[in-house]
Amino acid sequence: MMKRTIVLLLLFTLLVAGCGGALERRKQQVTIGVTPNQEVTLQPGGRLSLNASAKAIDEPLTAMSWSIEAITPPASGPAPQIANANCATVTLTIKDQDGRGQCTAELSVPTTSEPGVWRIAAMAESESKGTASAAFVLKVVAPERDTGNFRIEAPTLLTVDEAGEVLVTNTLVTINAEALSEKPMRELRYEWTAIASPDANLRLAGVNTQRLQFIPRAAGDYQFRVTATAQIDGREEMVTAEVLVIVEDSDRRDELVVFAGVVQPKVSRELVNLTGSVTYNGQAVSNVSYAWVQISGPTVALADATTAAPSFFAPVVAADTELVFELRASAMIEGRSVSGTSRTVVRVEPEPEE
Repeated sequence: MMKRTIVLLLLFTLLVAGCGGALERRKQQVTIGVTPNQEVTLQPGGRLSLNASAKAIDEPLTAMSWSIEAITPPASGPAPQIANANCATVTLTIKDQDGRGQCTAELSVPTTSEPGVWRIAAMAESESKGTASAAFVLKVVAPERDTGNFRIEAPTLLTVDEAGEVLVTNTLVTINAEALSEKPMRELRYEWTAIASPDANLRLAGVNTQRLQFIPRAAGDYQFRVTATAQIDGREEMVTAEVLVIVEDSDRRDELVVFAGVVQPKVSRELVNLTGSVTYNGQAVSNVSYAWVQISGPTVALADATTAAPSFFAPVVAADTELVFELRASAMIEGRSVSGTSRTVVRVEPEPEE
């Protein structure tokens, strides 16, 4: 019985010693808490008060500090800043033999900062028992801007031309778009891109203007995106719109199908060759009468204007200029006269500066 009592006492002593060791290890911990302690969202120009409270058991705290680390950094622009990041005005005290610390700081986001995600952390250090840290996440978001309702007015769906005729292959298609805002717009720019096209050889004219033009060689759905960019209140703003164009097949039976050629980009003084073609029920036609007529743009002298392939020299222009030509063709087929028209566009750019 005595032996059993001695064994139990030994076990109890070891257990108490073990607990005492655990308590001693727990005493060596350094703890810290921060305010705010959860995710915060700020816009450029925003400010936020920071506060850190730390404690070290049974010994003084020697230092406290704040830090900032990028989680998702912006492509450009300054990072948020912390005033008193090294806790130069930190309050370190002793209470009940425990070291205590208090550090306040201020977080500011420069007005030129771009959106990003940051980790804001506070650290406390003791004399010999290690350090502790606590952190929260800062999200910098783009400010809500008054752009004066910056928008693009463009047709969502286009199936007919300005005259109300159904859009068909081998004819000129024009899409008009206009960027609008109640506020003044500076350095306004347009850019058109083709998202989908059944015509593998699609050529576009006016991709950097309000008006996009093309001549579809294949029937189907053509989808485009137009982007407008402008300076509004000193900031670059961007807006987009999409346009779906549905083109039907013009190769109908018993009709003369005229094609005036693709849209051509040219430079002042450059030789321009127009090329027309005519089919009837999908077959080439002989004995065709051709007549090319200039519809708009600076007047040019067409050579061989009564043939399928006239030519001219592009006029000298000071800015991008559009020339529109119409091919009028007629032929006698099976004892009857049939005719048709088609238009094409030549976009002339100024000569490059030397």
